[in-house]
Amino acid sequence: MSTLPQLAKQEAPGAFNVIFTDVDGVLNCTQESSPPLSLDDQMLSYLKDLAQRASNSERPRHVKVVVSSDWRRKESLLNRLSTALIGYGLDMAGSIEPGVSKTEGIRLWLVQNAGMVDNWLALDDVDLAAIHRGEVVDCASGAFTDHFLLVDMAVGLTADDAKRGAELLQAAWMDKESDLQLMGQDLKLPATTGYVLHGPSRFACNDCGKILTGESAVEAHMTEMEHFMFSET
Repeated sequence: MSTLPQLAKQEAPGAFNVIFTDVDGVLNCTQESSPPLSLDDQMLSYLKDLAQRASNSERPRHVKVVVSSDWRRKESLLNRLSTALIGYGLDMAGSIEPGVSKTEGIRLWLVQNAGMVDNWLALDDVDLAAIHRGEVVDCASGAFTDHFLLVDMAVGLTADDAKRGAELLQAAWMDKESDLQLMGQDLKLPATTGYVLHGPSRFACNDCGKILTGESAVEAHMTEMEHFMFSET
C-alpha cells in the first residue's frame, strides 16, 4: 500500500518552490573576510537574486527558504539567520528537523509538504547528492540529482550559482510523484500518523572531530564547547 496516498497527485493553488540552504560555505566562505558564524551580505543578495529569478520565470512560482544548515540546531543562530533572510525580503518557511541528518531532513520536509511544493533546490558546500545515495536504497538514490547545487566553500554563493540555481528551480519536477513515494518509503512513514526514522543520526564536530549520536548529544556539545558546525557521518 502506498505511504503517500494522494499527496503528490494534485498541486495546490498556492504551490511554491523551496530553497533548502546551508550557511557555512554558502552564505559565508573560508576567506578571512567571511569568518565562520558570519553572514555575508553579498552572498545573501545572491540568494535573493536566485529567488527573484525563479519567481519571475516563464513558470512563475513564489519561492520559500527553508534552513538546512547546522544553524538550525542553535536557537540564537537560527533567529539571527531568520532575521537576515527576512531583511533581504526572503520568505522564511522554518527549518528541517534538527535531530536528523540533512538529507533525511530535506526528504522528510518534502514528504510532509508534498501537496504544496512545485519544485525544490538544495544549496550546500558538501555533496548532498552523494551523501543521499549512500543513505538510501538504490531505487531512491537519484532523488537529489536535479535538485542540488554544490557551492564552493572557498568563495560561497556566487552570481553564477544564483543563475544556475534559478534554472534548476524553473524546470518542472518531472518525477515528483515517484520521487516522493520513494522518499516516503525510505523514511518508513506510516500512512496516517508520525514517522519512524532509521535510528539516531551520527555527526562529527567540524571543530574538534568528536563523534556524536543523536540530537541531544549535539545540543549538549554545542552548549558545553560552543562548537556549532557538524558533518553527517
